[in-house]
Amino acid sequence: QGLPRDEIQLIEAARRSLRVWLGPCNRFFGKARRARGQWVHKLSADCPRKLIRWLRKAEQDRHALTCVAVVGVSAFMLRRWREVHIARARMAMRQLVWYKALFAA
Repeated sequence: QGLPRDEIQLIEAARRSLRVWLGPCNRFFGKARRARGQWVHKLSADCPRKLIRWLRKAEQDRHALTCVAVVGVSAFMLRRWREVHIARARMAMRQLVWYKALFAA
């Protein structure tokens, strides 16, 4: 390819970060590979159904964990913004009291 090495590394890093962000069960990044070996023939007939059920449950758990984390971060940020707003309002009130006292005297 005609890309410099730094650009290739940046593209690969972006791809890896997308894989981490989107999770292991994403259909856009996972490559379907066929299992090989003798153990494949020893699997039961309902193995694909069990595997799909397990993967679906893992995906639901990951989604629930992500939602809980987002809600927790949002609650923390809202609380922090409220605290900062209250602190700024208190400082403004103190300054107003000082200005009133200064100019009233």
